[in-house]
Amino acid sequence: MEKLIGEVKQLQEKLLFFEQLAIMGKLILCSAHELNSLLEEIRGFLSLVQDKENDPDKKDHHLSEALKGLHRMSLTINSLLSLNNFNNKNVTP
Repeated sequence: MEKLIGEVKQLQEKLLFFEQLAIMGKLILCSAHELNSLLEEIRGFLSLVQDKENDPDKKDHHLSEALKGLHRMSLTINSLLSLNNFNNKNVTP
């Protein structure tokens, strides 16, 4: 009976671990999508800055928006790094 209880406990721990992996996979997918969207947005703003017909005020606005996008990317990456540090301390295979 003790052997069976031990096996059930092991299976529960494995299930929890794989559920956590699935959640991490979804988080990574969402983060990659967000980062890709921000890169496209930044690329668009920088392309507008290169347009010689834009006046300086518009160029300043486009650069400001590109910097905001870079800041959001930095926040997303730092959040992922923090989450990674948390998981390294709390998740056991």
